[in-house]
Amino acid sequence: MHARKRRSYKLSAMAALALALAAAACTQDGGGAAQPDAAGREKSETVAAGTGAEDGPTAALRPDADADGEAGESGDGARPAVSVSVPVAGEVLAEAWLDADGDGAEERLVIRMTKGVKREETEPGPFMGTVREGDVRIELLDAGGAVLHARDVNPDFGGQPLVFDERRDFTLWIDDYNGDGRPEFTLGQYMSSNGFAYNLYDVSADGIRLLWAGIYSGVQAYSKTFRRIGARAFENDFYNMETGLYEKSVYVWQDGRYVRVTDPDAACDGCRRWDIGGAALVYAPTEDGFVLAADRHIYGGFLHLSPPVGGKTYIIQDLITDEAGGVNAGWIFNTAVIVDAAAGGVRVVPLYAAETANLYQAHGIARGHGFLPDGSWVFVAAESGGEAGTRYQLKKLDPATGETAVLVPELPGAEEMHYATSWLTRDGSSFVMVGNETGRMWVADLADGTVTLLKDRFAMGWPFVFVHSSPDGERFWYEDHEREEFRVYDLAGNVLAAVPFPQGFTNHPAVRWSLDGRYAVLPETFDKDLRHIIGNDGETDLAAPERLTFFDRDGRLVRVLERDADGEYVDLAGWPAAGGGTVLVERYRLSDETDERGHRIKTGRRFALLDLKTGRETGLTLVDGPAPARVTGVFAGSPHGPFALVDGKSGQVALPAIDWHPVTSDEGTLAWTVTDWETRKSRLYLWDAKNGRLTEWDIPAIDEFHAVAGGKWWYTSGKAFHRLPEPASRR
Repeated sequence: MHARKRRSYKLSAMAALALALAAAACTQDGGGAAQPDAAGREKSETVAAGTGAEDGPTAALRPDADADGEAGESGDGARPAVSVSVPVAGEVLAEAWLDADGDGAEERLVIRMTKGVKREETEPGPFMGTVREGDVRIELLDAGGAVLHARDVNPDFGGQPLVFDERRDFTLWIDDYNGDGRPEFTLGQYMSSNGFAYNLYDVSADGIRLLWAGIYSGVQAYSKTFRRIGARAFENDFYNMETGLYEKSVYVWQDGRYVRVTDPDAACDGCRRWDIGGAALVYAPTEDGFVLAADRHIYGGFLHLSPPVGGKTYIIQDLITDEAGGVNAGWIFNTAVIVDAAAGGVRVVPLYAAETANLYQAHGIARGHGFLPDGSWVFVAAESGGEAGTRYQLKKLDPATGETAVLVPELPGAEEMHYATSWLTRDGSSFVMVGNETGRMWVADLADGTVTLLKDRFAMGWPFVFVHSSPDGERFWYEDHEREEFRVYDLAGNVLAAVPFPQGFTNHPAVRWSLDGRYAVLPETFDKDLRHIIGNDGETDLAAPERLTFFDRDGRLVRVLERDADGEYVDLAGWPAAGGGTVLVERYRLSDETDERGHRIKTGRRFALLDLKTGRETGLTLVDGPAPARVTGVFAGSPHGPFALVDGKSGQVALPAIDWHPVTSDEGTLAWTVTDWETRKSRLYLWDAKNGRLTEWDIPAIDEFHAVAGGKWWYTSGKAFHRLPEPASRR
């Protein structure tokens, strides 16, 4: 596709755009505007008309203002001096390939000037350099170049000539925000130095439709992509020149049309609204679930999936907003969204509202931390006041009723700049916090609310955290860089074992727990030769290990595995998802060639299952594809992946693509997605360790955290909830 340089098209005031709405409502498909088909015949299509200060056709959008939004010196919309204009007709401004009719063959989408001029703008302003202005048409062409459908777009922008500046990007971005299989794309024109006004179209075998006109967005390009919310909605960010605030709008697909549900006057079927810390939260049902939309930025917390509570499972997400009142000071608000994972019901529960002198600290600790065995959700609440300016309480929430209760009246450490780490033990008996500046560690007893300060200090090296808790939270390894040793502790502060730092490189974290917490491993190199470096992860170099030392949960030595030959490396490729003492190891060499991440490429890769008790290895063959034909075991380097799929019977192993994403799932399962961003499609995998079954679903590609509940529903951190389709495969 062609790329032409970008920027924004402007009115002297947002009011002019609002005035254009009424005139352009008739030019949208819903207003009965006739558009020619490939043979020149007239055709009508139905769409939703955009309304409000943010939306509307760009009927009045003439380039009569400079880049700062002020009128030119003449005050009458006079254009800057230009060189001689050259007629332009038939020139392609941008193009993209897409499958418009779903037959697997791609068609060519073209943005073409049908009449106009090209000139050189010489005066400073919103348009400079080579500029094209005139009439534009969207064309859908078959592989041979024949026109299948066409649409003149000037009427969609109020009828005025359209202007394109070569400095601004003109990459056509294709997506499918409503999940109906029709590719969608945007065309934009300069609105102001704060953004463009975009029209949203879709294309199919039936033609080219205008879905929404005049979406004002804070991007400076002639086409843009929006952030998806689940499979039926998208979100737009813009600067509201009337309020002086950055705001959000969310468009949800309902009954064959988009509804801007964040507009309080929108005709949204079944919508409900809540106020959370000054932001509007809107529940909008869709054909297969719902979307929760907000009109301002919300920090979406982790997705917490409860154990069964009264026969039900709940997904809880804490939504945090703040209002800055100074440098790192202001108000912070937290609201819990509780979703019935079976029925899809929603409950919204305010958790706290507090004024704090340390927003950074509050964001880090005052959030959800997990569940007690009875299904109660544990969270830290912030309160205004106290010697440090903020107090913190440990509370629990009953997801079935929304009721809260205090577990620990006041948590220590509020005077720290921030907490380095914190965790809740799996049995719900203790909550642990570590201060970043002092390295103090506190253990709160949830039974009686008392808090104990451990005698040792655990110094950190921000941004690195050197305390690493076991999956059950009852043990932790500490990297002591002053004494140059690793130590494993229990929560009483007892040192169970100590291991000196190796002579070579280690990675971070240096010691990694198994998924079931029964073992830990220390990968290392024999020396600090730079030939062992694979690449950089953005914060530290990654080394290819030559030795793996395995320990039990108390730090006792279990087994040592070393490389077979000079120049070869050995690494842990995964712990068993089902638990146990058989691990997946990989041997490889490093080439001097690098991949797209800048990491050196592995060659001569060999995989084996290692029995930690006996030392016996069983070789495996690496196969292409995301999974072997049969799966008998799943292995992961951490609860967050990456994952390897093994068929122990045939001796095969498969690795997912680079674009994998961990997914929160029910206890006893592991889930993840593998995404092809070129086709914008994902496959969701769910491994049930109890019965050894791997289930797969095809879902849209969404760059968010996911949760899957009961194999029936999936939920995204963008606050969208959908019924899962029929599985694509079960193995």
